[in-house]
Amino acid sequence: MGGLRNARDTLPCLPVVLLTLVQDAPILTPYAAVFGFGSDEDAKPALALIREVVSAKSTKREGPAPLPLRWLRFLQMLIELFSGRSNEGEVMKTQAVVFPEADRFELRELQLEPPGTGDMVVRTLVTAISPGTERWTLRGKHIGTQFPCVPGYHRIGIVEECGSDVTNFRTGDIVYGSVNRWKEEVISMWGAHVGLSVGNFGGYKFVASTMPTRFELETLSLEVVAAVGNRGIRFCDPKPTQKMLIIGAGIIGLCAAQLAALRGAAPVLLDVDDERIDFLKQRGYSVFNGSAPSADDTLRELAPAGFDIVYDTAGHAATTDRMVQLMRRQGTLLLQAQYFDKERCAIDLDQTKMKELTVKFTCGTGDIDWEETTTRIRSRMLKIDPLITHRLNAPEQLLEGYELLHTGRPFNLGIVFRWDDNLKVV
Repeated sequence: MGGLRNARDTLPCLPVVLLTLVQDAPILTPYAAVFGFGSDEDAKPALALIREVVSAKSTKREGPAPLPLRWLRFLQMLIELFSGRSNEGEVMKTQAVVFPEADRFELRELQLEPPGTGDMVVRTLVTAISPGTERWTLRGKHIGTQFPCVPGYHRIGIVEECGSDVTNFRTGDIVYGSVNRWKEEVISMWGAHVGLSVGNFGGYKFVASTMPTRFELETLSLEVVAAVGNRGIRFCDPKPTQKMLIIGAGIIGLCAAQLAALRGAAPVLLDVDDERIDFLKQRGYSVFNGSAPSADDTLRELAPAGFDIVYDTAGHAATTDRMVQLMRRQGTLLLQAQYFDKERCAIDLDQTKMKELTVKFTCGTGDIDWEETTTRIRSRMLKIDPLITHRLNAPEQLLEGYELLHTGRPFNLGIVFRWDDNLKVV
């Protein structure tokens, strides 16, 4: 790749040769506009077209051009060469969400590091806020938080460039990940909310070789939190007809409820936000206000013999202790929340012991969770779309999205950012 970039200064006659080739060869006429650009911006549409055709030919799909693959790759290289897009010394910049300090967020321009042989350049299509993790990071309480930082780990993008050592991906692939490097002294707290990234290919997962629909991109963008719910369900292993109480009706809890129902269990959700509770009841969820005076009596009526499983996604110790009292002996308690407020997150271990509960923890996700979640989202068995309350354009509405996260008002649940112009709705 580096040799091609250096060649740009030693091949000044190539544009003339190519223009002559285009004029003399009717088969190349559709690409004549490629060589008429005067800037990087002018080159982007043509470059995208060639990349699309190369991808189509590479995967043995029907493409819009009859040229052999070797010619298409040659044309792609020349476009990059003369547009300066892949020129060594090129300065690549991106817009990014930055938390400069606790409880503050802003939009900054960052200068990306030059890509190496094991790197990919990935342009963002969609990102999504992870409400729990990013709120804790914004508050400065997440483990390892340093300021200033770029938050987030929900990101789907398209590969624009691959280094010579990249073996698992090719230009045009749709990938999930947020590996990146920039020159500024800004920490990456997973760093998803950027328009462009440079980073090692090992930090990405393959999504598709062709562009998914907007619906698929938006629902798959929340795959990490959905996979966390999948992991929780695998660990507590609900059986048909078992009674399950989920503390916290956020996206993780809601995905866990859906997955438990698919196994035949009877999940019930507990929350304290009346607006959220009304929103979810309208969508068929069994959810109750845990702060209501009659809450415990209502729950006892639902599970007279006690809940088989209590699944905590909220990390509020007093609520967990109350719900443990409503469990049957030798049930399962799953702790999956963030427990950063050490003074307030300790649960009553004595009553847990007296009931002989099995206590389990989960952290993060695994490959099996990713694979199962991908399948269920794509097959619409796991319904993510109804959980997305806000779809915003990026970068222009990024700060609006973080104001929603910061204040919690107006009511919001899933917040997705559309970075690609073709995905935006005006």
